[in-house]
Amino acid sequence: MMNITADVFAEMLGITPGELVWAVKSGNILNGMTLPRSARKGKNNALMFQLEDVIKFVEEYNRSK
Repeated sequence: MMNITADVFAEMLGITPGELVWAVKSGNILNGMTLPRSARKGKNNALMFQLEDVIKFVEEYNRSK
């Protein structure tokens, strides 16, 4: 499975990376929706998400607007 960074996920949602990170740290909820599971990976301990889960979330998120 392919992973993407929080920056890419935030761009797909149309929000800032800071908003996404805040949501992850504050109960993993964004606008009342549970975010996909994340993990810290790599040398720089980057916040990563599985692409497949992100695509599903973004579709639901856009429908809820």
